[in-house]
Amino acid sequence: MRRPLLVISALALLEAACERVAEPASVGSRPVAASAAATRSDKPPVTGFSHEQGLDLAGYFIPNGDYGPGPWRLREVFVGSDAEFSQWEKDGGGELAPIFVTFEDTSSPKGSNELGGEYHEVSVRVFPTSYSVTSEEITFRGRDDKLGEVVVWGVPQMGPLNAAKAANMPTDGAALTGSVEVGGERIRNASFAWWRGD
Repeated sequence: MRRPLLVISALALLEAACERVAEPASVGSRPVAASAAATRSDKPPVTGFSHEQGLDLAGYFIPNGDYGPGPWRLREVFVGSDAEFSQWEKDGGGELAPIFVTFEDTSSPKGSNELGGEYHEVSVRVFPTSYSVTSEEITFRGRDDKLGEVVVWGVPQMGPLNAAKAANMPTDGAALTGSVEVGGERIRNASFAWWRGD
């Protein structure tokens, strides 16, 4: 599920769904007029690693906009299975975390996969320093030498998610709404489509 080429090929399927998402007025890549539903809660910062037992959000959350500083753009948020979360938390960590985010450098050359999908050749995976994943709220916090601190916060939209899982299709509309913060710069009213992958 984690193979980058599968995600790239899935982007074509997601494009139509993303276009149907109502986007707020924006300036450049920074959406404005954040709604209450897309504002981070006032809870203390998440520490440690926890998830809701039995919750199935496994797949890729694909941004419905250009979120990131300079040439860097958030490509996807990967969320693993309930079993992967449980095992990683039991082991106290591991080589590949059950949730991570990928940014790509849009100034880098493009390559093509075997299905003809294009991707930027330079990308960075950011792994968690803490996370909390529940059906009510997802909070991811990580750090990268190039990007600084990365925080993704959002509210899963369980109706569209459950419908997409049942149909084995990308979500028709936003599956996660919230905010993205990179290097201290927050992008409010961010939204993501979802695709399980292969």
